[in-house]
Amino acid sequence: MRLTHSATPIIVGLTLLFGVTSGCTSVKKFARHPFGDRIKDRENRYNFAQVMERNGDHQRAERNYRTLSEEAPHDARYYQRLGVVLVRQGKLNDGIAMLNKAHELDKDNLAILNDLGYAYTVDGQFFDAESVLREAMKIDSRDVRTQNNLAMVLGYMGKTEDAYEMFRRNTDEGTARNNIAYIHAQSGNVNLAVKEYSKALSHSPGNKPAAEALVQLNTLNRSLAAAKTEESKVQLASNQKAEPEPAVTRRVAHESAEVHERADLVQLLNKVEEADDHPAKEVLLVPSETTVTQPMRFEKDDFDWSSVP
Repeated sequence: MRLTHSATPIIVGLTLLFGVTSGCTSVKKFARHPFGDRIKDRENRYNFAQVMERNGDHQRAERNYRTLSEEAPHDARYYQRLGVVLVRQGKLNDGIAMLNKAHELDKDNLAILNDLGYAYTVDGQFFDAESVLREAMKIDSRDVRTQNNLAMVLGYMGKTEDAYEMFRRNTDEGTARNNIAYIHAQSGNVNLAVKEYSKALSHSPGNKPAAEALVQLNTLNRSLAAAKTEESKVQLASNQKAEPEPAVTRRVAHESAEVHERADLVQLLNKVEEADDHPAKEVLLVPSETTVTQPMRFEKDDFDWSSVP
């Protein structure tokens, strides 16, 4: 009897315990979790902002990323994406500030370091760009994206030999030469660009991008020469001090030069087309509108935005 009486409260206690546990489970099933809902809502809005960015709606993406960064000031992702869209809109100072904030929150993030290096380069702050990208190299020296971005920065700084060696880590000689030539062309050094593209063709006779770039640079040189000729004509007409070359002689000489030049270019392209055993390499091409009088201008694919959504 004593055993029976002493066991009774234990059984009752277990019953109550199971009842309470079961009750909690059923309450949890229907309870709301405001904090968890806010996290989920932010993730949804972050994903939506990335869609805006991907579609080129940078202003709306900026507003959303800014709001998210204010709501969650310790999440580096929001500052990173905000910095990228600001730089894309030409708001360089604000963009760099946001990317630096992201870097402070996530020191070893290669994507953030690459984006910050790109932003510094667009702003012409090459030494800062090099410093940031070398910091990224210390984290992962094998990262191809970081190596290529650093090579591009070194090239724009005039350290073309170092840039070439960096490019060669991941590409063949012809492609590396093409990239160095592209940097020269973007910087306005047309003659150096022609030399590098010529070296690329010597190494890879089937390097079609190099051949096409040489044609574009040739067209550019002709346009510049024509502009200088017209400028000289205006000056001569204004002071009437020099006797111009007879029109017929000038026209014949010009047409003769054009014929030879056109023949050389056609021959060059034909040779490239015939070199089927040397497939063309995918490299950065010189834009046809590049001129030596323009400041250095970066195309959207010059650098690798490391975290484009």
